[in-house]
Amino acid sequence: MAEKILVVDDEPLIQTTIRRALERRGYDVRTTGDAESFLAELEREGANLLIMDVNLGGISSETLMDRVHALAPGVKVLFISGVMPKLEVDHFLEKPFLLDDLRRMVREILDGRI
Repeated sequence: MAEKILVVDDEPLIQTTIRRALERRGYDVRTTGDAESFLAELEREGANLLIMDVNLGGISSETLMDRVHALAPGVKVLFISGVMPKLEVDHFLEKPFLLDDLRRMVREILDGRI
């Protein structure tokens, strides 16, 4: 069964690009554009990895992470953004990024190598 990745970014082009890049590697990728639909999808389907834009409108990253941890304790998270997040994160990829870097980082996170 393919590993599930849930992506939340308010830019449709970023969603599509990430989804296509990771589906080509065999991942089951779902995308959303806002925090509420992201949390609903996480609760309904679960995920092995979350890829989250740091700057979503309407909710702070801290609040979103609190809600994520309540729904899926221990889930792995990769933050993406053009600016460094204010909260402490384990995995961060700065936009713009190369798709090869994204694919490598996703695999390393899922494998527990980073």
